[in-house]
Amino acid sequence: MSITYLPFTSSSCVRSELIPILNKTLSNLPEAIKEKYVHLMQTSNVQGDEKKQLKQHIDTIKDQNLVKKLINQYHTLYIILHPILPKDPYFALKNRIAQVTNLNEADEVDQYIASQLPKPFKELNEYDKEDIYNLSDDRRKNILTLMTAAPSPSYQETIDQPAHKDTIAHSEAIHKLIQEGKAQQAQDEDIPQDDWGDKLPLKGKDRMVFFNLMVEYNDNDQKALKKLFDEVDPDSVRNLAILFAVRFTKEENRRLISTMIYLYKGWPADTIKMCNNTANMSWVEKWKIFRRTTGSQLDTLQQLDKCLQELIEDSGLFKTKYAKQPNSYIGSLIDEVKEENITGIKMR
Repeated sequence: MSITYLPFTSSSCVRSELIPILNKTLSNLPEAIKEKYVHLMQTSNVQGDEKKQLKQHIDTIKDQNLVKKLINQYHTLYIILHPILPKDPYFALKNRIAQVTNLNEADEVDQYIASQLPKPFKELNEYDKEDIYNLSDDRRKNILTLMTAAPSPSYQETIDQPAHKDTIAHSEAIHKLIQEGKAQQAQDEDIPQDDWGDKLPLKGKDRMVFFNLMVEYNDNDQKALKKLFDEVDPDSVRNLAILFAVRFTKEENRRLISTMIYLYKGWPADTIKMCNNTANMSWVEKWKIFRRTTGSQLDTLQQLDKCLQELIEDSGLFKTKYAKQPNSYIGSLIDEVKEENITGIKMR
């Protein structure tokens, strides 16, 4: 991906109806709550119509605190309780959550959910809970099923004595399973299980940061970006992913993604050509692209060009300056850019 700087200004050719309108309610949520929303959108426990109803329920709520509670409640229902709660209580709880319209109702549902969670789950530290959330549905189900077979509280000794040794052994077994599942999951990262697949060259936390940003866009805008990634050369998407992960701020990434979606929705062929190699574009083709942008979008494209040049012209220095962990996956992507530069493969 390479975008040549030209001193254009925006014009009346901008099509404002194509500019993505972000979901402000989701945009302002803490990242941890966004991650739970991502889990809900990706889990197989939430099917098509059910997912649509869930999104509609959340979208109708304007109170930020209530939105947080609802996402937490739906997350606990579908991610934790779905595999282990009997059918009747499960559907009863799902209906109760779907009818929540205010904080008082949400507080009552919170109390009921707490009473349904397995005791071993409630005793987990926050790190283990986070690890469980990030496991695949099957691995998570196995661990949660083991939790429901936990020793009875009657095994507990008197209140001023430590827990029974069987309870401790059971907790250690659960922790071990979580860590084993986490390790296996890391090995499976080369085969992404989400809707984006290998068209998105990001892993781990960087991938989740991308998903957290994407929840702010509606389904049609997300589909437009997926199609763009499908049609653009993989090394162009890779270079963009590198900048997303280590060079741009969250707001800069948001502006860039919005600009790429906007251009692709209106002028897909020109946008693909621009992303792959502007060297093959005539002055008129470049002018057609830039005259359709707003001032902010033009600034974003010019910033992208500057950072791409920084990456391509001296990827070693770029890696030293920006790669938080030089030996990470992103570091290996930067090394690919360096190798292409050395061997003379055409750069974008």
